[in-house]
Amino acid sequence: MRLHPPKLARWLLNHLGCSPNNEGIIGDLDERYRQGRSRVWYWRQALAAIVSGFVTLVRNNRRLAIRALAIGWGLIFLSATALPLILGILVGHPAGTGLLPSSWTKVEWVYVRGWIVPQGDAYTLAAISCLFAFAIGWLVGRFNRPNQRRAIVIFLASWLAWFLIAVPVVLVQVWRDWSAPGWRYDNPYFFAFGVTSGILAMLSALAGGLVSGPKQV
Repeated sequence: MRLHPPKLARWLLNHLGCSPNNEGIIGDLDERYRQGRSRVWYWRQALAAIVSGFVTLVRNNRRLAIRALAIGWGLIFLSATALPLILGILVGHPAGTGLLPSSWTKVEWVYVRGWIVPQGDAYTLAAISCLFAFAIGWLVGRFNRPNQRRAIVIFLASWLAWFLIAVPVVLVQVWRDWSAPGWRYDNPYFFAFGVTSGILAMLSALAGGLVSGPKQV
């Protein structure tokens, strides 16, 4: 008999599950997994429970959903506008005489043991983006207390939906540009870097939302 269900699936259901009977659902899935259900089955049931609970949550908390989305996306657009301006001031465009090197405004690539990877500045920019995302998640939760958990789930679900739409669209464009005269060899690396940075940013927002207040019972 297997004792431990998939940890990530259980963690996601525990933190993102919105059903009032979420603990009972987790207990039932754990028990059926121990009785012989597969890991794929557990993942499918956990994701279905999260989606079902989310739909019910939005239907029963429309004002909370509108407020969470307005705050979250408003902060995203504000940070997306502010970050380039801040970097531009620090770099000192156009002369590049500021406190930071001009490479901070772009992602450049270097070869490391046969692999093309971003330079160190890119990782710093990704870390800054994650800090912004953490702050956004924290503020979404903070402004929606005592329903911060529900608010962050609604906001992240909208972010994930946008992400799942944007990734295939960009991927198709990268594929179409493959044979174009202006094709850049580093386009796929930009794509991979962007996808990874986006996932890390969403996880950072989730972390910010979870620490924004006491866990909702």
